[in-house]
Amino acid sequence: MINRFYKFLDRLFGSKKISFPSSDHSSISYKGYSVRADPELQGNQWITAGRISKEINGSIKEYRFVRGDFHASKESANEFSISKACQIIDLEGEKIFE
Repeated sequence: MINRFYKFLDRLFGSKKISFPSSDHSSISYKGYSVRADPELQGNQWITAGRISKEINGSIKEYRFVRGDFHASKESANEFSISKACQIIDLEGEKIFE
């Protein structure tokens, strides 16, 4: 299911820059950024959250995001968090670090 999700992202964004880690599907590289899903457990549901980082001028910049989307499983939250991070990168680029 996760591979289908990544293939969907690849078709959606037309990019071959998404790499698929073999053991940990909660982090990827996307357009030169490191994207990590970091969903938070609230009650019995998981909330969308993650981190986007990139090396800029020799230092690592990191942006943390939390969204109000709830998921029944951690796997679902991980997938959606990665998707949301890619969307943030596409819309905002390096402006997220300002």
